[in-house]
Amino acid sequence: MRVAIAADKGGFALKEKMAEHLKAQGHTVLDVGMKEADVPVWWHEGCRKAVKLIQSKEAENAVLICGSGAGMALLANKHEGIFAVACESPYTARLAKQFLGANVLTMGGYVVGPGQAEMIMDTFLNTVFAQGESLERVAYLTGQYQDLLRMDRDCFSGEGGRI
Repeated sequence: MRVAIAADKGGFALKEKMAEHLKAQGHTVLDVGMKEADVPVWWHEGCRKAVKLIQSKEAENAVLICGSGAGMALLANKHEGIFAVACESPYTARLAKQFLGANVLTMGGYVVGPGQAEMIMDTFLNTVFAQGESLERVAYLTGQYQDLLRMDRDCFSGEGGRI
């Protein structure tokens, strides 16, 4: 599987460990940054690069790691076709992938340790989207997204919306 991975300073150490774990399992890792511990990047730079790889079908999933996981999830979800979830447990990762079709996993480098992060990431990547009734859930979420876009256009004269 092709997996994009990115982090900011708060998630760099954990990202490095997760990238090695992914490679050891035979995944293709598309590391879009931060690449050096002493050259920090803004959290949004790697996030945008990673989700664009999913949008272009160059990656099937992404793993994004910042301090809490929340910032990366919020920004990733601003991109069309991206369903990001911040996870602190394998259970949440499985449900988000199986029933909501999540394609981006975010975690907090200050929140989960390497062992827990491996379990979360493995569960996320090895879970299959259930289709069936779950497609209705994704359609509903996509419909909500369209409604929000319309509200943004009405409120902000076309300035709002997804990236």
